[in-house]
Amino acid sequence: MQVEAWSKVQRLIREHSPQQLVDTLPFTGIEVCIGSVVFYIATIYMFWPQPGTKPQRFTPLKKSVVFLHNLFLAIYSITVFVNTGPQTIHCFTSMGFRDAIDRCPGLNDSNMVFWGWTFFLSKIYEFGDTYVHLWRGSKPSFLQMFHHVGAVWGMWLPYVTGLPAMWTFIVLNSFIHTIM
Repeated sequence: MQVEAWSKVQRLIREHSPQQLVDTLPFTGIEVCIGSVVFYIATIYMFWPQPGTKPQRFTPLKKSVVFLHNLFLAIYSITVFVNTGPQTIHCFTSMGFRDAIDRCPGLNDSNMVFWGWTFFLSKIYEFGDTYVHLWRGSKPSFLQMFHHVGAVWGMWLPYVTGLPAMWTFIVLNSFIHTIM
């Protein structure tokens, strides 16, 4: 099933223009943004630790799950950086900062559309960072929760509108998440 879905995405990338890709790739509708954020906020509310609850030490199994979650995010981040960084850096060095922000490369390249799409979806996956705190019994900070909600909207809106500056965010954020 997953292999079929991946094959479908690869076929879409080969057969469609960048703007057609934005319109065709799954999970890019506003209902995904709204639904994921509402789900995130609702689950935080449902699993918020009771007053007086002390954080628990993680068992070896829980430590392994958290380690794998973080490892996946690190590998994903470096993969995104390797696939988008050189193109974006080339734009900055050849066009200059201002022109690169305004015109580089936006939705003119199917590779960037694909990585922008996966990056948007990864912002939803990163809700897991907050769930790790809740799983432990500790309260996530307001900044963390606000960041995760904002990151979903902050990636979705530029992605569906084709804002060229989005690629700068993807490259910087994927680089930072790789070293974190």
